[in-house]
Amino acid sequence: KTCTVGFSNVDYSYSGQYTCSTKNIINSQEKSSSATLQINVYSHTDVTMTTTPPPGGRAYYLTGDPLTITCSVEGVPRSSFNFTKDNSVIKSYKNVSSDSNVTTSDHSVVYKHTISKLNLNDNAEFSCNSNNSFKSGNTNLDSEKVVIKVYEPVSVTMSVSSPYPSLGSDVIISCTAIGSDTPSSVTLSKVRADGSVTTITSSGSDNSFCTKSSYKLDCSHKISSIGYTDNGTYKCFAKNNVNGTEKEDTKSDDIEVSSQVKASFSNVGEKEVSYGSTYQITCGVEGGKAPHKVTLVTPTSGTFTWQSASSSNSLQCNTVDSVQNKLNCLRSINTNQYQGEGKYKCTGYNYLPNPGTSEKSSSSDLTLVITKDVMVDLTPSSREIEYGQSVSLRCSAEGGRTPHFLSLKHEGVSLVEYDKENNKISDEVTVVGHNISYVKSISSFNYSDDGEYVCTGKNRAANKKETKKSETTNLIVVKEVEIHSIQNLEVDFGKSIMIPEIKVEGGRPPHLISLLSPNGKSSVLYSSTTTQHFSGKHVKNCTNYTVAAKSDYSHDGRYTVTAENRAHSNTIKTSRMSFNVTVFKAVETELVLKDGNQTINVTSGSVNLTYGALLTIQCNVNGGREPSKLVVKVQDKTLTYTRNDKNSNLTCVGGHELVCEHIFTPGYLDDGIYSCLSENFVRNEKKTQQKSAVVTIVRKTEIDL
Repeated sequence: KTCTVGFSNVDYSYSGQYTCSTKNIINSQEKSSSATLQINVYSHTDVTMTTTPPPGGRAYYLTGDPLTITCSVEGVPRSSFNFTKDNSVIKSYKNVSSDSNVTTSDHSVVYKHTISKLNLNDNAEFSCNSNNSFKSGNTNLDSEKVVIKVYEPVSVTMSVSSPYPSLGSDVIISCTAIGSDTPSSVTLSKVRADGSVTTITSSGSDNSFCTKSSYKLDCSHKISSIGYTDNGTYKCFAKNNVNGTEKEDTKSDDIEVSSQVKASFSNVGEKEVSYGSTYQITCGVEGGKAPHKVTLVTPTSGTFTWQSASSSNSLQCNTVDSVQNKLNCLRSINTNQYQGEGKYKCTGYNYLPNPGTSEKSSSSDLTLVITKDVMVDLTPSSREIEYGQSVSLRCSAEGGRTPHFLSLKHEGVSLVEYDKENNKISDEVTVVGHNISYVKSISSFNYSDDGEYVCTGKNRAANKKETKKSETTNLIVVKEVEIHSIQNLEVDFGKSIMIPEIKVEGGRPPHLISLLSPNGKSSVLYSSTTTQHFSGKHVKNCTNYTVAAKSDYSHDGRYTVTAENRAHSNTIKTSRMSFNVTVFKAVETELVLKDGNQTINVTSGSVNLTYGALLTIQCNVNGGREPSKLVVKVQDKTLTYTRNDKNSNLTCVGGHELVCEHIFTPGYLDDGIYSCLSENFVRNEKKTQQKSAVVTIVRKTEIDL
């Protein structure tokens, strides 16, 4: 038998060994046989090249971009290749390679050429050339190429042979422009002090200005015998084309001609200035290279500095001649502050010939003397001080020249005295600069500290003439008016009433003291026009004040002393103190009988009263303290009045003088003893008095038949 298998569209997978096997049976035994055939699939070499696209979605490459070029070669037998850049071999492969950038299979070779950062030298043609042979003496070739275009925006570098040249020397200004599509133009210009720009030269107008090479223009300009007018800022400007877009770049550099710096004050030596005026110190500084720094050392305010490179200078310097690099540095001195007095030093700095290599300086000195008549200040921490609180009082004098004398007095009594000219020195006095001061501290301010304080200072001002000044202030002790306790008084009826002591104090001093009596009458004891009863300033004392020369019941009761003063901020404050006066008198009783026909003031004995007439029994009682109890007896009937007892069955009215009445119509059975008994207490001793009468009820004889 013959068996046939056919294949179409053969590819590399059909390569390999094929086996044909057969079987039959002979004498009941199976026999087998096989044959093999090796088939190899060959192909011509085939090259493919790819590149990674520009980053950021651009359609072109810039210097610094990454790039990977991939060369893929297929063919059996496996192809060899050469990878070239502008026909120069970069990578060559034949059958076996240990390069990590090369990967292989049975029928392919892949090479990746990676450039991490493109530069202008990568503008080139890259190609991949391969070959293989599947028949003896028959070689197959294939190749592919890719052209890489790299762009770079123009960049400019600029330098000068000497940025601070000596006057009259030559200076070379160099300017280099680099970029893809060799920069089309380079221009050198100068920026003047007023901001205007002047073109010096350009590659388009001066063929000798620039030299062209690959991707670069090297330009050079010479300034011969340089002068101050050549000082300024020089700029180099260039442009090129990047994929149809024009790019530009500019660099600048400064040139400043150098010469020795010089500094000087407008006034030299010593200058006397009156206090209160404003003096402007002027220091002139000049030189080239222009002074880069000026310092003004003051006697008390430290150092003020101007630096050309700083935007925040403490010293003001103005250019008065830009050609000669002259500066005027100004500092206004306010002579109201003694910090302006003393020695000043102005120093200017510049560099010769280069910054940082040879700094030069020049200095000038000036001394200011400030004169002023003495001024005195007397300042308390408070002018109204709460009694017992602390206070401080500062007495100071200042002037130019420094005061030599200071004193502080209280109500004419010296607290401190400092007199340097007479060698009278006090450790309590502090001298600082033009000020001399003394602080009086009072830990517990009281009435004795109240009053006038006088601060006096002296100095020698212009021409050493002595000047003197004083200042006065009053310190006021503040305490709300207070009345000291007044004892209650007990006097016998008809005797004088005298208050042993009335004591009132306050700060400011009490200005009004009055006494309110039980009857509502008010008497002024002390005022601005009535002062005879009291002595003292802040503590007012009155002894043995007579309220009444002869007391009676109207003087019995509650008295109130009222006092006023002006405390904080002149606010009127009031204090009150009450006391009691008790007028003592033993109770006295009077018995009066009224029957319509007669009124009898009973002293003793017998009394005849008319039968059937309306009878009024009246008890009149007086005493101090007020009668506390009264008893009226009519025969066997008792009527009682007790003060403050609502259940009393006898009606009475009055206080010290009490009137009690009982009214009835007597009959024969009402004959007997009528009496009135009263009581009160004198200094806790019970006092009583009784009046009685024997009463007979009489009637004319009447006969009824």
